[in-house]
Amino acid sequence: MLLFIGVLFVVGVIVWYVIKDMNEPLASKLSTAAHKVEDKVEAVVEKVADVNKDGKVNLADAKAAGKKAKITAAKVVDKVKKPRGRKKKEQ
Repeated sequence: MLLFIGVLFVVGVIVWYVIKDMNEPLASKLSTAAHKVEDKVEAVVEKVADVNKDGKVNLADAKAAGKKAKITAAKVVDKVKKPRGRKKKEQ
């Protein structure tokens, strides 16, 4: 009997929660959540994409990023060209 009352109580709580949430449309809940995520992502992207630190993301940032990528690529190529490990003894 106690188990039956417990199950009835749990079902009642679930039904109350579902009915309470039905008053707010699902689309508005999803749009609110999407806007929160979008705001967080925009803030991070602006910080990362603003390469020349002028407060705007524009063509100048793309040019600066290209220059940095060129320098980094050159460093990587130099490291790859160098032999690794010990040198072999010549006989």
